[in-house]
Amino acid sequence: MFKALLKKQLIELSSFIILDRKTGKKRTTGKSVMYILLYLVLFFTIGFTFYGMGATLAEVAVSFDLDWFYFAFAGIITLMLGVFGDVFNTYSTVYRPKDNDLLLSMPIKPSMILTVRMFSVYLIGLLYEAAVMIPMSIAYWMNAEITPLRIILPILFLFILNFLVISITCVLGWIVAIVANKLKNKAIVTSVMTVGFIAIIYFLSYQMQNLAYTLSENIQGISSSIQTSVYPLYVMGKGVSGDIPFFLLFTLFCVLIAAITLYVMSRSFIKLATTSHSEKKNKYKEQTTKQNSIQNALVKKELLKFRSSSAYLLNSGLSLFILPVLGIVAVVMKSTINTTLGQAYAELPALQNAMPVIITAAVCLTAGMDTIAAPSVSLEGKNLWILKSMPIPTYEILLAKQQPHVILNSIASAVASILLGIAFNFDLPIIIFMIVCTSVFNMVTAKICILLGLKFAILSWTMEAIAIKQNIGTMLALFAALVLTLIIGGAYFAVMNKLTVNIYLIIVIAVLVLAARLLDRVIKTKGVALFNAL
Repeated sequence: MFKALLKKQLIELSSFIILDRKTGKKRTTGKSVMYILLYLVLFFTIGFTFYGMGATLAEVAVSFDLDWFYFAFAGIITLMLGVFGDVFNTYSTVYRPKDNDLLLSMPIKPSMILTVRMFSVYLIGLLYEAAVMIPMSIAYWMNAEITPLRIILPILFLFILNFLVISITCVLGWIVAIVANKLKNKAIVTSVMTVGFIAIIYFLSYQMQNLAYTLSENIQGISSSIQTSVYPLYVMGKGVSGDIPFFLLFTLFCVLIAAITLYVMSRSFIKLATTSHSEKKNKYKEQTTKQNSIQNALVKKELLKFRSSSAYLLNSGLSLFILPVLGIVAVVMKSTINTTLGQAYAELPALQNAMPVIITAAVCLTAGMDTIAAPSVSLEGKNLWILKSMPIPTYEILLAKQQPHVILNSIASAVASILLGIAFNFDLPIIIFMIVCTSVFNMVTAKICILLGLKFAILSWTMEAIAIKQNIGTMLALFAALVLTLIIGGAYFAVMNKLTVNIYLIIVIAVLVLAARLLDRVIKTKGVALFNAL
């Protein structure tokens, strides 16, 4: 039975490579190989980053005879990435798998089910840790005298540290399960966590070399502090660098923690796996409901659909998170920006006049990455007949599908425009023109998105991701926004000697308003015809 469960878990673990989730059928050998190659490229890309960091630090650590410090640092980075990458896998694999009830209804010991689940978590954690530990070990071997112990122990360390990783992720996964089941809007939380994960990875990648140089310059002082204040790190580093007693002590610690975790979880696995943390029911309160207009009701429906789908949020609304962050970062780094720009303005005086237009185009470009309106028709899927059967003018339906795109992107663009205007010391009139210009730009892109979404609508999808990611209309909408942004930013350099920035932005706003009116006419005619023909 254990062998059958293990085989099932391994097949489930590799299903994203073997099976096409759009059709549920097995992928061809060529496609499976391509997926494997794609993940290998990603693995080596991450590994190369850590190798560069390790090479800088290993050279200094070996020269000061502080090999243990190098492995202590490599170990803590490996532990952090392993925990951070594996915690959500632990949540979905151990606490919320879809087949828990089915397996528990069979004559199978709960401890056996848990052991197999934990093995799956162990393998995934091992992949995350290998992306750090293997390249950092190679960097060490390139700088130190190679001995059998210095080769064997770092490899064994990777497998032993993983016991500690899965123990921590089991606790954190349990917390995630509790939090996720008490939240009403899981899509927004998932989106924020995903964006946060991407931001942390980018930040760490950007700071790797700086961190390595900082550690190299203060390696003796930092190593002394670790040895006296954080003794477990010293034990770990000393053991991996070749001290067998310390290595055995660290191994005993990791295995003991894992054994305790597995024992506690096995004692309460059935409760953990079957408990449903239902949301608190609202008590009925009689009250008078304000009547909404048809347009408001349709817009609320579109907004609800957008915020309730993490795939929709992340793929069509990522710039809603990026734009405010760009503005905040610019304000925080205001002094650095002004210093750098001062030097650039001295060499290129024309750049100072063009900067408001460049920043406006940058905000438009970032907002143009959002294509909220493009997949909105396709996402109706087989329920499109409900909208078409209602006594509502088709144009009202299409107008409502544009509003979330315009409203949300305009708010995010306005916040970014204000913060960037402050960071770059723009005058108030220019900031106002930026806000108006980006808002009208969002109106134009919304209308382009809705027309392309109608032309290339996909209604027979089995997963929302197909309607969102694999829609030609969405790709063309992104390209259209890019071209429009390049025109806005590039045209100024042809007339910058004849027009001031204020006049140029007014002209751009006027042209965009005219474009929006023309596109609106197309929607009222051809757009309505396309919708009725679906």
